[in-house]
Amino acid sequence: MNAFFHSTGGGGTEHNEYVFVSSSGAVGTAVPYLRGTSDRKADGTSYDAAAPYYAWATSVLSRTQLSAMFRGDSRTNVGDLLRLDLTKRGVSGRLYRVTLYGTAGSKTVSADTFRAVYNARRPAGTQPLRANLFDTKPLP
Repeated sequence: MNAFFHSTGGGGTEHNEYVFVSSSGAVGTAVPYLRGTSDRKADGTSYDAAAPYYAWATSVLSRTQLSAMFRGDSRTNVGDLLRLDLTKRGVSGRLYRVTLYGTAGSKTVSADTFRAVYNARRPAGTQPLRANLFDTKPLP
């Protein structure tokens, strides 16, 4: 039996098959004792809501900046970025797979790979992606 720990669950834990995925985002095999659960009080607030990284935000980046970041790594290079598919999520809401669509085609990677490329290639002075529990919104 394995035991896993994290300091901030963001309101819930995840099923193991959505945590331990391949670099392409293929899910693993379910383990009965590693099921995701809610980590919320009866009123709906998370037990760890006061933790420093319970909630976080990244910097606002343009499509041009994002395209340059993801173009710089062969795993995510799709040319000029057109859109992201951020719908493949586990029971906790965390991403396990991301598909990037661009002018040169599309590529699907694990959320961990997506986050690693983002963090390695983000512009100096911008905030990192701290976890796979994130979403995006269009610029006005």
